[in-house]
Amino acid sequence: AVVSTQSTGEQRGKEYDAQGLTYLFDLDYQTSEGLEVDEGMFTIDAAFYGNTSHFINHSCDPNLAVFSCWISNLDIRLPHICLFAVKSIAAGEELTFNYQIDRIVEEDNRAAQRLSVECRCGTKKCVRYLHG
Repeated sequence: AVVSTQSTGEQRGKEYDAQGLTYLFDLDYQTSEGLEVDEGMFTIDAAFYGNTSHFINHSCDPNLAVFSCWISNLDIRLPHICLFAVKSIAAGEELTFNYQIDRIVEEDNRAAQRLSVECRCGTKKCVRYLHG
């Protein structure tokens, strides 16, 4: 994965949104006082490079949760992203996590829905659309 400044991530996000893709992960867990946004926060871009987590899909009722871990690095702005099980996972069950895309559109807001990616998780907790 490529780590970039948050402003670069925002620019790439607009490009990916236009294609209906979700490859960005903001490292905004910790903000540092006195730093400009580009100095204090980074974005992981896994569009072209990444690991197997690139293939873990979204679910509104996931079996994994995302945690920050600092391994061989004490810079609070650059954690490793770790996925841990939040419930029992059966052999062969798909691994999923909640992408936590920040807003939920009301069902009758059709214009906003057209700009969104339809959620296909199929769970009872499904919010129907992912929004950037």
